[in-house]
Amino acid sequence: MNSRGASHVAQGVKFAPDCVVSWSTRTRPTCMDTLPLRFALHHFLDSLLREGLCVYAELWSREALVASRGDPTNAAEPEVVQQVDLGGKPYTVLARRDDNPFLPPLDVAAVRRCAEACQEATSPQGAKTPPSDTLARTLDFVTDAFVLVGHGWEILHCNLAFERLSGFPDSALLGQSLWTRCGVFKLPAIRTQLLSALANGQASEIECWNSDSDRWLYVRVFPCTEGLSVFVQDITARKKVEETKLDLERQLSQGRRMESLGTLAAGIAHDFNNVLSAVIGHAGMLREKLDAHHAARLHADEIWVAASRARDLTGRILAYSRSSRGETDKQPLKALTRESVNLLKATLPTTVRLNAQLDGQEVCARILPSEVQQIVVNLCTNAWQAMPNGKGHLHVNVSHVDIREEMPVDTGVLQPGSYVMLTVEDDGAGMSPDVRAHLFEPFFTTKARGEGTGLGLYVVSGITSAREGGIRVSAAEGKGARFDVFIPACDDEHTDPTFSSVPTLKGHSERVAYIDDDPVVCVMVEQLLNTRGFVTTTFADPESALQALLTEHFDIVVTDQNMPDVSGVEVANILRTRGVELPIVLSTGLISEELRKTAKDAGICEVFPKERSFEDLPTLLIECLARSPRAGAAS
Repeated sequence: MNSRGASHVAQGVKFAPDCVVSWSTRTRPTCMDTLPLRFALHHFLDSLLREGLCVYAELWSREALVASRGDPTNAAEPEVVQQVDLGGKPYTVLARRDDNPFLPPLDVAAVRRCAEACQEATSPQGAKTPPSDTLARTLDFVTDAFVLVGHGWEILHCNLAFERLSGFPDSALLGQSLWTRCGVFKLPAIRTQLLSALANGQASEIECWNSDSDRWLYVRVFPCTEGLSVFVQDITARKKVEETKLDLERQLSQGRRMESLGTLAAGIAHDFNNVLSAVIGHAGMLREKLDAHHAARLHADEIWVAASRARDLTGRILAYSRSSRGETDKQPLKALTRESVNLLKATLPTTVRLNAQLDGQEVCARILPSEVQQIVVNLCTNAWQAMPNGKGHLHVNVSHVDIREEMPVDTGVLQPGSYVMLTVEDDGAGMSPDVRAHLFEPFFTTKARGEGTGLGLYVVSGITSAREGGIRVSAAEGKGARFDVFIPACDDEHTDPTFSSVPTLKGHSERVAYIDDDPVVCVMVEQLLNTRGFVTTTFADPESALQALLTEHFDIVVTDQNMPDVSGVEVANILRTRGVELPIVLSTGLISEELRKTAKDAGICEVFPKERSFEDLPTLLIECLARSPRAGAAS
């Protein structure tokens, strides 16, 4: 290499970035004035550091090792412990790999080659003459692409990494224009950076995406006498690690939001379930008092059906908060969809034409009636809200399909089998590919702030996944959208969810103590049980109930579990310790295996889920009374 070439290399070394040795927090830096050492050792090891290949790479002088009062290599657990003589002084190079599982291992051999090159470059013999060959070889050890360009953008020097980046050998690069020999520098952001650095003489750095190679690049520019020293580093691996970390953080945040939402929903659903229980109970008693042909009987029936569906929905929310799917029976999908459509018609604007094709042979699937209502209402609501000016056509259809091989859908892959397909189609605005990609994510919405929660389609997706089904979406911008919801089918035998039979069993003036802190439920249960032949006393306060139970005669106790101060299980334990032997029924909207075990240990004979209709309560009380020791003694 001639003297001019050596000067070019020296310029690259002189303006190499980050020429400060990396130190752990337990050490003190050692000043290094030897120019090749400053670049060759640290810049190479710093490149490893930035790529995550080592946690730190340190240069220790003998004085620093003594001052550390121990051997730092033990604490650091280095993979490289290299002794070098730099500029006539002994040093120790320490380096170890990162524990990050996403990153490759430390290149031990490369670290040692770099240290040896530094030693050669700073030897007394090398110090007498410009160490051009050594400097050039040192630059070739650097993982970053390096190029030195003149004021006319001609390439004066480059390393092996730059040759790989450009795709040309140095013989085809030296003296040629930077703009024609390396496509990376044609990127607008990098070109602007270089032009600015040469014009104002200030160093700069930038990260940018190269779409041609699908790589992230980190470019640093340093003005010098010859022109510009430019370093280009591929940071794609680091970016992937950062993206993975951000993705995990987003998932964690989303999980916390969903957990908070579940807790909030469970509390609301529990309280709302009490209100619905009162509505269902009163509607049931009203139905019994009205003749089947009475004009008001139809309205009572509709109230009972709608409230029962709402109760199923709150049960679903409670099941979600307990991470449970809930028990299901075979349900007629066409009948349930027809009910949901009839309810929906009252809320749709008159500018939306709703066409439901639900005639023909019934098809069944195992699913909760409230889940069908959620699917229909959410999909139809999204459809009409996507219509320009709220005007358009909406089609709903239920059919039976057989899938003979695995079929990819937007929410996964459907296995071969028989399915019920519920279709909702509109002629609205459709959606872009970007919107479709995020369609089923929680809290994702295209509506204005405050106009949507972004949970509608997420809920629909959760229901179908829980039932081992899926959703297929067909949509394009300006051409409407179609949602096909697939649910595994079963035979057409099903339990009728519309009306339960009127209980035939009645009490014979047995005295019932009913404890619930909700006065609305107390009024309804008292009237219901009294019409079934019981004599009922209700208590909104557990303390007053306990006083009455200890001094008065009762045949059976029904108590709510979740009450302030004293729970239902605690009521049972207090009665047992006071020697009161009565059959006790525990009523609750939140049932778990732990609660069942606790209730059994407290001597409670039955746990009554509030999701069930209170019309079933009289029959349950008669069964509990028949099993009680008192009944056996009386017989």
